[in-house]
Amino acid sequence: MIVIYTLGDFDIEINGRSILESIGSQHKLMKLFKYFLTFQGNKLLPEDIVEDLWPDDDYKDPLSVLRTQISRVRKMIDFEKYGVESFFEITYIDGYYSFKLHENCMVDFLLMQECIQAYHSDEDKTEVMKKCRMGVDLYKGEYLRELGLEDWIIPIRNRFDRLYVNNLSHYLQALKEMSMDNLIISICEEVMAHKPYEEIIHIYFIDSLLNLGQNRCALSHYNYFTAKMHRDLEIPPSKELRELYGRIKSDDDDCLSLVSLSNIDDLLKCSDEPEGALVCNKDYFKLLYNIAVRFNERVKRKNSFVGIISIGSNDFRDLSKKEMKRAMSLLSDAIYHGLRKRDVISPWNDRQILLLLYDLEEAYLETIINRIRDTFNNMLKDEKI
Repeated sequence: MIVIYTLGDFDIEINGRSILESIGSQHKLMKLFKYFLTFQGNKLLPEDIVEDLWPDDDYKDPLSVLRTQISRVRKMIDFEKYGVESFFEITYIDGYYSFKLHENCMVDFLLMQECIQAYHSDEDKTEVMKKCRMGVDLYKGEYLRELGLEDWIIPIRNRFDRLYVNNLSHYLQALKEMSMDNLIISICEEVMAHKPYEEIIHIYFIDSLLNLGQNRCALSHYNYFTAKMHRDLEIPPSKELRELYGRIKSDDDDCLSLVSLSNIDDLLKCSDEPEGALVCNKDYFKLLYNIAVRFNERVKRKNSFVGIISIGSNDFRDLSKKEMKRAMSLLSDAIYHGLRKRDVISPWNDRQILLLLYDLEEAYLETIINRIRDTFNNMLKDEKI
């Protein structure tokens, strides 16, 4: 049996054994194979194949090069060595190439599509649920993610992501209707590794924690996810998330009990002690800044400092959104771990982060900034930013 994995780490297995190592580093051939696999069953114009795969290569006779590469793809795998028959064929009819898989081959993205289609069928509900779960388990990451952001793969990848999320949502909703909250939590924890920014997963996760009475865990995860979305994508909490937050607070047993001197410290203290500096939004930063100003006017203490760290390019060019987003994410991590728990940081815009440093001698400022800069540079490894 031949199995091809495309969702996550690409692999070709024959009888449970990966054969990629035996194929070797034939990058162009493997890329052509993945292209045919993606569009299997379709009629493909040679000119379109060349334009999609090698738009920047200046071949004198690109169609001749394509024919040569296709011939090599056909011989790329030594099937006799593994004791199996070929699992695909590439034909050329009426000016079109066509790629066909044989029955002895299973491809994960094709099986996932079949499982998703079962949700809309008239099959027995138990069988539909099994196939929905199979469709969820088959997804291990973006479709052919090793190909990066090539133009031809992006719409295909987005389609599979959309199908997967829709299938997952249907499955989680069905589990919710059956009150299977422990299973929902388990599935969501697995899926978050592949889809950390997919809000619907976190909504089902928090909802199930609340259903099981785990309010503190629900609040902790809510704070984690909303902070991550704000820091990485500058996206505020949605209406659904805000409603969950209201439910967390209304269900909190602590809010229903009387406050006394014996329990006030436990009630006010955060259940999860942060590792690094306090991360907050602009409004909260302004509040803390003005509190510090008022306090410093009354009490003689060590200095407090407000600072700005900005990202730019050393060659005065405009950074792309992708470069800026990655740099800001790494900078946030570097600052968060480089400051003390008493310090405060706030993302101010797409290229600046504000700092509020308490009880600090001015002589230590340069040490702190150098430590943050060194950590950031080691993480980013780009001397131009």
